[in-house]
Amino acid sequence: MNEHETVTIPVSGMTCAACQARVQRALTKAPGVDSASVNLMTNSATVEYDADVTTPESLVEQIRATGYGAELPADDRSAIESELALDEEREREFATLRTRAIAAFIVGGLTMVAPFAFGVPMMLMTDSAPASWWILLVATAGVMGLAGRDFLPTR
Repeated sequence: MNEHETVTIPVSGMTCAACQARVQRALTKAPGVDSASVNLMTNSATVEYDADVTTPESLVEQIRATGYGAELPADDRSAIESELALDEEREREFATLRTRAIAAFIVGGLTMVAPFAFGVPMMLMTDSAPASWWILLVATAGVMGLAGRDFLPTR
């Protein structure tokens, strides 16, 4: 007997429609899932699934495999407590993104100004790339890799 159930799973870390689509695509491809709807505004995924084939825990793991956070909702929390916990999670995410943006702005600004400090005409006249170019390359890669890792494709 096929027992169909519905679960709403809070999802953290989604920042854009592409994030939403990625989570939804992963859930709809999961075995036993009849339908999945991911909402970016509420940071949640509502999944209708066959309880004989899959479990809510495996759906949470499917979401985590895409690189986003997910937890099963606690049954003993009220809707207000759940919203407060979600607000706290969003505030932590915002603080992390703000710190990364400030670091990227500082390092990126220094990377743009540094060639003028080293003397651009002198750099263009040499046959080989000076060590300063390598320093700028590492700084730029650091900004992209650390501050922009949530926006770069992983697969």
